[in-house]
Amino acid sequence: MNLVYDTLDSEYIFILFTLLKLTCLISVLNHVIACIWYATGRMSMERQELNWLENTAINASYPRVIDGNALYQYTTSLHWSLTQFTPASMDSFEKKIYEPTRTRLFSFLEYEVEKRRQDVKAEDVKLLPLLSEPLENLLSYEVNKGPIKVVARREVMGDEEKKTKLAKQEGKLQKCKAKFDEEQEQLEFDRILAAETQRAFENAHKTFKAAHPNVHAPDMIGPLGPGAWLAESAIWTNDWWYRGKLQASSTSGRF
Repeated sequence: MNLVYDTLDSEYIFILFTLLKLTCLISVLNHVIACIWYATGRMSMERQELNWLENTAINASYPRVIDGNALYQYTTSLHWSLTQFTPASMDSFEKKIYEPTRTRLFSFLEYEVEKRRQDVKAEDVKLLPLLSEPLENLLSYEVNKGPIKVVARREVMGDEEKKTKLAKQEGKLQKCKAKFDEEQEQLEFDRILAAETQRAFENAHKTFKAAHPNVHAPDMIGPLGPGAWLAESAIWTNDWWYRGKLQASSTSGRF
């Protein structure tokens, strides 16, 4: 092949010869695949199994592949082989259950591998080790934090925990020394306010305004029903970051 290339003195002829070589290679490869596909159907037919030679075009106007001549069988098999290299399709396909199952499984695995390959890993970011520990903790919190939302206490507890924990919490709330009546438009928390105590609201109607448009949080929170509570992440974590402000929309009680 190198001797043939040495005899070509024109770039145009060199490109044409390269294209011709690739075309011949693809044609031979498709011919081999078509022969293997036909042999697979023939062996399945001899074993009286479901196959594409007998079960293709059963309800169509054209004859079955097995009823055609040798040229028709070869061109049909070659057509199927060509469709494996293009987005095109045809009505000849694998008839066994395990073959489409294997195809779907491999397609799913390819999708998952490609999806995970697109994810940016921490070890792939070269500048990440240069961050200080506070900045690294802040970045980790920003990546993993969730939006503020209303949660019913009974939904996050098991059946056995409800009777004990709820009873204790309700008892503590009744024994609280401080009970405040919030006026309308009173600010509950904002950037400059620290969460020093856990607060429970009764008959509350709150408005949450996100600090950033990318924060997916409801514009209106409330009214809170029986057994519901509202809190910011500062109550449950040592380090926290500003997400927005909570403001009372109507007069409500706070413990």
